[in-house]
Amino acid sequence: MNTSLSMLMSMVFLPCGFDCGEITSAINDSTPATALVILNRESSGCPNGQIVKEDVTIEISKEDNRSATIYEIKNPEDIFDRNELYLLFPAMPVNGLTGDFVVKLWCNSERPEIKAYISLDYAKLHRDPDENWVVSAKVKGNGLIHAKLLYSREAEVRNAWVSCPDAEIYEPYALTFFNVYPLTGHLTIQQEKLSDRWQTLVLQFNSMLSKSAVDIDRCQTLLAALDKQFSNDRPLLWDRKKVQAEILSMVASKANVFTEKVAFQILLKADDGITIRSDSNNFVPHLRQKLALKNPDGNLVGAELWLKASLQQ
Repeated sequence: MNTSLSMLMSMVFLPCGFDCGEITSAINDSTPATALVILNRESSGCPNGQIVKEDVTIEISKEDNRSATIYEIKNPEDIFDRNELYLLFPAMPVNGLTGDFVVKLWCNSERPEIKAYISLDYAKLHRDPDENWVVSAKVKGNGLIHAKLLYSREAEVRNAWVSCPDAEIYEPYALTFFNVYPLTGHLTIQQEKLSDRWQTLVLQFNSMLSKSAVDIDRCQTLLAALDKQFSNDRPLLWDRKKVQAEILSMVASKANVFTEKVAFQILLKADDGITIRSDSNNFVPHLRQKLALKNPDGNLVGAELWLKASLQQ
């Protein structure tokens, strides 16, 4: 089998208040709760939205050679559309969260005349002999296979407004996106040959990946509260005057909804150069979200929100 693998970044930990034995003893193996083929559309470095093309949960629920397949898209210049396979596993057995770990797979060929593909027969979340949490996937293909680990508190297709200053597109435009966020850390990936055609990919979690999911979960909780407060009938389209008056005090107050003492850092950068931030310190965000601000005159301005959650000592 002429398939190679790219190593990508991602993260994992058990939050305070959970007993590892109680959580993990409830499950041995689990197949994806949902498996989706998603078309990710991009041009000139700007996102053009994500579309669910197919639900393939049944096809990969057991090892029966009834597989789900995605194909590489050979794009013209400045177009970067890509088919991706998303596998959603409940996070509860791993670290007690109510959201999903999401394994994203895609492929490409280094030869322009060959269209790469991945076929996935089955996948499961389980513990390996060393008691590490892993995702095992039986796959075959003819090119480079890429994998990335993401998380979402509530994974679904949503609407958003984005701009693309790098391409000098400053007027926000509407699109749909699958609201999952990349984990921070290193995702260990191994390959095990099964036959001339099939192999098993083993993606191993670690404590940093699990902790990153907890951080994103907290940030998504805050993001949902902010969106409810500042948008009207359209998600992620915020009333700018209201945001400027209330966002910092609201962020400070929302830290109290958690059982642990959580502090948030926030940075809201608008395309017109106006920035709102919780403090003067630079930080690496746990969650980044594109949105639009509506000025009092009705004009829209693109913006990006950065959030970071930290436990207070």
